[in-house]
Amino acid sequence: MKAVIHIGPTKTGSTALSRYFHLANTRKKLPSNIIYPEGDLWFGQQKHSMLKFWQTVTDHEAENFGDFIPEVDQAFKNIVEHARVAGGEDATVVFISETLMTMPNPSTLTRPLSKYFSDITFVMVARLQDEAIASGLTQMLKAKIDNQVTSLDVAEFMANKSAVSRFDYALQLDRWLPIADEHKLVVLPYLSSSTNPHLVVTTFSAGLGHDVKLPRIPKFEQSRPNRSPTAQQLLEFVSLKRQYSRALVENNVTVMANLTAQFKTLQNASQSTEIHASAEGNAAEKPWRLPPRDAFIILSAFDGSNRRLLTYVEDSPLAGQWGRWQKNLEKRLAEGRALTKNSRYDADA
Repeated sequence: MKAVIHIGPTKTGSTALSRYFHLANTRKKLPSNIIYPEGDLWFGQQKHSMLKFWQTVTDHEAENFGDFIPEVDQAFKNIVEHARVAGGEDATVVFISETLMTMPNPSTLTRPLSKYFSDITFVMVARLQDEAIASGLTQMLKAKIDNQVTSLDVAEFMANKSAVSRFDYALQLDRWLPIADEHKLVVLPYLSSSTNPHLVVTTFSAGLGHDVKLPRIPKFEQSRPNRSPTAQQLLEFVSLKRQYSRALVENNVTVMANLTAQFKTLQNASQSTEIHASAEGNAAEKPWRLPPRDAFIILSAFDGSNRRLLTYVEDSPLAGQWGRWQKNLEKRLAEGRALTKNSRYDADA
């Protein structure tokens, strides 16, 4: 029996994939040999079941390396039994957990999984770092009014080595490559596409095998829980958070309560606003994009890592998609170099 596990990192389509497989399950659209555990088959209805699963693995490492705790062990037994009935020994079980990639020791996970699955594929997804970090910034800005992120300052984010390291794909490969002798490690390119939201699904299906075709689920992206805010909404989030920070320092409870209410209203609005990628000059509809200079700073910081990544995927069956990924990377770097050159010229003048 086969397991395919999306290990991350964050901001690489895991939410969209989870939503896709949930809808496909609900509408009974998945092939019978593709199993996506959820609900009673996977820790009940707990909201953060995959996070709990990861935690049980890492916590247990210190107790008895090589086994899951009984609760997790029983969950896998139930999944395998269900998969065998539904799809036979050729069934493929899909897991999605964006937190797994940063595990200090991947063998902590691979050894107990081998008790249940004879064929294990770990899927890492590489998104251009400027896109991933921009997406992370917007998510943190709209998440809570009282968290520490209060600006769109890329330099401030880049100073957080722990947050940035997850997008150092060469570093993550070094951690996971030792298990590649026994299991499969597939690295897929993340390509943004406003005209083809199903692209993240078709790319992921490469990890399931060339003979697997996942069905289209109409408008599944529109039903995802975390939609992107518009450029104007994002600026409003920043403004409210800065006002809240000042009120917090002054201990002005009334102002804090009022700003919190405004923030929640804005959160709700950002979940329902229709974003048009082609909207020109209209901040009310146009999505926020990282300025080219900031994108250049980020991509330059990961230049060596990305070069190693591209060497690793040279023989990938997704050569065409990796070519597009590399082309997008080189285009943004070239734009950034041109801006830097022009800035120096203006300063000299």
